[in-house]
This record gives sequence, C-alpha cells and structure tokens, in this order.
Amino acid sequence: FTKKKHYEGTVVSTEEASQELDKYWGYTVRVAENINQCFSDSPYEGGYDCLLGTSDKGEFVEDADFSQFQGVKHALLFFGGLEGIEGLIEHDESVNLQPEEAGKLFHKYLNTCPNQGTW
Repeated sequence: FTKKKHYEGTVVSTEEASQELDKYWGYTVRVAENINQCFSDSPYEGGYDCLLGTSDKGEFVEDADFSQFQGVKHALLFFGGLEGIEGLIEHDESVNLQPEEAGKLFHKYLNTCPNQGTW
C-alpha cells in the first residue's frame, strides 16, 4: 500500500474480479434447511475444501495450525446462533452427533473470540 490520500479505480463485477483477475472478492451467505444441507448443497463443483466451525468450545484461533489449508479454493465458515453450533445440533434431526461432538463436522473448530461472554 502507498500513503496516497485518494485512489483511482474502475468498478468491476464480482465475476470479473474473481475469475478474470484471479482475486478474492468477498463472500456469499446462504440459508439452509438443516446443518447437513450446509455441506451438501455447496454451489461449487467438488464442494468445500475447508470447513471451519466457530465456537467458544473450539481451539483458540491464535493456537491453530492452518498449514493444511494452503491453496484452499472454497471455504465454509459456519457460525452458530445464540446456543452455538452445539445448540443447532441438539435441535437438528439430520445430524447424528451429540452436541459435544460438533467439532467432528469441521476440519477446524475454532474459538475466534476468546473470553467472550455477557458483561
């Protein structure tokens, strides 16, 4: 980066930025009927090559080794609700896991907000 005060550029579509210029260009959000559908209904041929779950019960993100993810093309970052991913599993009949096994759904199960809580 430079210390310019103003930058000039051209507005392009997300397709041009990601395909023609080979640049990362944001993310998409989609709704799924259940947890399994999050993984099975990937819009990418071959699915996701990186599955990341977030939880206060996960590995601290600062301690995680991400070396296995070099060259990732399509990642899924999964956020739980107020009850976390564990709470979603508890209420989702499509998942054959106990809530405490939530990390088994992902390549990495990460605590991205250590010391989180209500003040």
